[in-house]
Amino acid sequence: MSESVRDSYKWKLLIIVVASIASISYTQFQITASSMVPVLFGTLGIGVAQFSALTTSSMLVGVFFAIIGGVIADKIGPKITCTIALALSVCGALLRVFASTYGSYFIAMFMLGFGGSFLSMCSAKLFAAWFRPGEMGIAMGGMMAAGSLGTLLTNATTNAVFHGNLKAASVVGTLLIAAMLAVWVMYAKEKPEGAPDLPSMPVLEPLKKAVKSRNVWLIGLCAALAMGFQMVLNVNYQSALSIAKGLSDSGCSLYSALLTIGGALGSVLMPNIIAKIGLNRPAILGASILSGLLVIIGWNLCSGAALAVLITLGAFIGFGSIPPLMGYPALLEEVGPMNAGSAAGLITTIQMAGAFFLPAYVLTPIATSNGVTNYGILMTLGAVCSILMGAAAWLLPELGTRTLSKKGG
Repeated sequence: MSESVRDSYKWKLLIIVVASIASISYTQFQITASSMVPVLFGTLGIGVAQFSALTTSSMLVGVFFAIIGGVIADKIGPKITCTIALALSVCGALLRVFASTYGSYFIAMFMLGFGGSFLSMCSAKLFAAWFRPGEMGIAMGGMMAAGSLGTLLTNATTNAVFHGNLKAASVVGTLLIAAMLAVWVMYAKEKPEGAPDLPSMPVLEPLKKAVKSRNVWLIGLCAALAMGFQMVLNVNYQSALSIAKGLSDSGCSLYSALLTIGGALGSVLMPNIIAKIGLNRPAILGASILSGLLVIIGWNLCSGAALAVLITLGAFIGFGSIPPLMGYPALLEEVGPMNAGSAAGLITTIQMAGAFFLPAYVLTPIATSNGVTNYGILMTLGAVCSILMGAAAWLLPELGTRTLSKKGG
């Protein structure tokens, strides 16, 4: 395969991955639309706690199956692994169309999470075959923005198009994921034509290498802290604006949309900015500190447009600082492309555990007294997670574009 053909296809591959993840995110979060929530509550006979469990159930895929998926990807390759995961998502989406109990709906939402979780986890291994090492952060940034893109599409269209018809929305979501499964099977390529196959290894050997790598654990810690920061903002921002700042529903929706857009754009653009700087460690540390300070100052000292701008900038910078690190598994000398699936699986497990446990069981309890949550403290704790992420990233080896160019990457 010529270099020009390879350069052209890698961007098509990135679009396929982004579209696949976005379609799953779009389908998952249809139930959070304001017209769908009362329908879901009435149909399933559930309350707020059970609804929260449904919206986060997909994260449990990463907690329980990411390592297994990573090992499988290293053994049979990322394309087949992700094909199976996307098929499971289609099954989950189809089950959701007919689900009429909380238990069946939970299983459906859980199964929906396989495609997005495994595509995210396998991306470093898949992209390493196509993108130059210095481009990995940009590719991973596009992948990580895909979930936000799907959520934006959901928020923009679900109420207007489906008017509370949850079954119709679920059918459309199922067809969308099925279409992306077909595209994935027909057009996704695991490696350039003529590239050698990776040598066969004992099934657990890549996982052993990943577990022994201090850097893999550090990346997992960075990802968990980043998720703590992101989840505090994404999950609590609207209710915090309403309760603590007294904003109207329309104001809360607008500020929340700006936050989502800022985070998504940051995931795409910040890796390119960091790549141009050329040194990941100081760039990520500086960005994480600035992001945390913007959120702290914006929430605690500002109101109105100033608050919205500073929080959005904080999300742009902070959310965009993690993608360069997520491409590291394939670049680490002790891991490399051969073992990147298992390493990414371990990282994803730690990341999703952070997303599930940090906000609900660590940060919110600290900010809550006598049943009342102090949103100033909660937002500050989320910002501290961003700053700590940068501190942990400082302990990693320097794999910025300057360093990689010296190694021929």
